[in-house]
Amino acid sequence: MRENAICPYCGNTISENDSSIDHIIPKQLGGPEKFKVISCITCNNKISKIEQSSMRTLTANWLMAQMYEDGFEIKGRRKRNLIPLQKEVGVGFNAPVKFYYDTKKKEKVLMILSPPQFPLNKDFLKDGSFVTITPVSAYEEDTNEKMSLTSLTNKIILGSCTWLWGDKFSKTKQADELRERMWNPDFDKIIEMKPSDKHIEHPNKPGVDALENRPHHTILIGLITANMGIGIFNLFGSYESSTVISEVDDDFKKMINKLGIVLIPKTTKNEVLKMTWQEYEKFKLKS
Repeated sequence: MRENAICPYCGNTISENDSSIDHIIPKQLGGPEKFKVISCITCNNKISKIEQSSMRTLTANWLMAQMYEDGFEIKGRRKRNLIPLQKEVGVGFNAPVKFYYDTKKKEKVLMILSPPQFPLNKDFLKDGSFVTITPVSAYEEDTNEKMSLTSLTNKIILGSCTWLWGDKFSKTKQADELRERMWNPDFDKIIEMKPSDKHIEHPNKPGVDALENRPHHTILIGLITANMGIGIFNLFGSYESSTVISEVDDDFKKMINKLGIVLIPKTTKNEVLKMTWQEYEKFKLKS
């Protein structure tokens, strides 16, 4: 741990006995081990609650959409290597069920919490029986979930900037702005976008999001005007959000290298790609 390291989420100096590791993208959402920063224990505990609330929506919707593409394994009991992907318990196959991520096998699993009323058969997946699973509140309007998603957006951008520039960034007014938006999101400033809306259109593919890079996460730190910064992230191509960073100064402009920096935390390998926006456009053209 760096001496006199600053916690990116509260801005206070971290003592040696109060240090913790925070994964910028939650491991439940496939965040790689290397993509992490040092934070204080208090902030890490608070962030865990934000992430759990956010993932009620994120993981339920994502897993539903990806079930046939990725597949999953049915398990009958909980093990220590299973990380909850879904906060609430759903109902399926006439039994309580819950999604987990198996850290050993690196795959999603559906766990039956108690014996079903009839024998399980994986053939059920072929005729759509799986869609009977209905997580509580996953599809309802929930103000708390929206606030949590807003906090998570600012947390990921804040953590990404800290991962890029360390304590140098943590001392900036941009970091202060992101902290305020993370801990005290303003519901009146939350703008919901339709899935068809694109933040940044691919230069050579009309209607295609330039940040959609499945199965990787993609994060952009850049400028929207000469004086305003923006942070955008895309999770598995299924959830995208952005936050405006406060008015930028010359030092921050130098950090983001004119147009911006793109990070791709790869989920298939434990690595994080870093490139300028120009390099990213070339990367997208090749892929």
